[in-house]
Amino acid sequence: MPNTPAYRSLLDAMSRLARAQRAAAADVAREAGCPRALLGLLWLLAKHGEMGASDAARHLHVGVSVASRQLSAMVDLGFAERSNPDAAGADRRSRSIRVTAVGLAFAAETHRRLEERAAQVFGGWTPAELAAAAAELERVADALELPDRRRSTPPSRPTTNETENA
Repeated sequence: MPNTPAYRSLLDAMSRLARAQRAAAADVAREAGCPRALLGLLWLLAKHGEMGASDAARHLHVGVSVASRQLSAMVDLGFAERSNPDAAGADRRSRSIRVTAVGLAFAAETHRRLEERAAQVFGGWTPAELAAAAAELERVADALELPDRRRSTPPSRPTTNETENA
């Protein structure tokens, strides 16, 4: 890639990582007998607790209708239940979903399977290598999530161009 901007290799690596992550999650979901999209939503609810379709959609970066359908599918599977709206004042159209005991057990089991897979895949890595990789992935995620904030604050370390010109 001689004439390709340096960030292009990062974009390519991110795409490859996303594909690999989706494939790994699909394998875990298939082994567990659950659609991959529902598994992500189940893990979200197990971690954050009760939430409505709009909150789930925001966390998962999907439309409210998609999140609502996935939440309904989780209820149908017995992994979650709808809360009863408070008759005295709450918007009766707004209902939230919470994980059932069955859903929590299923989430824990699938997390265990994912951790076993990670232990096999990364078994040859040292704790320092794992920590460094995690830190770089967090840095990439932060850069992608906070573009407006990054523009308004000065960089904490020199960019490649600044070090080349120094």
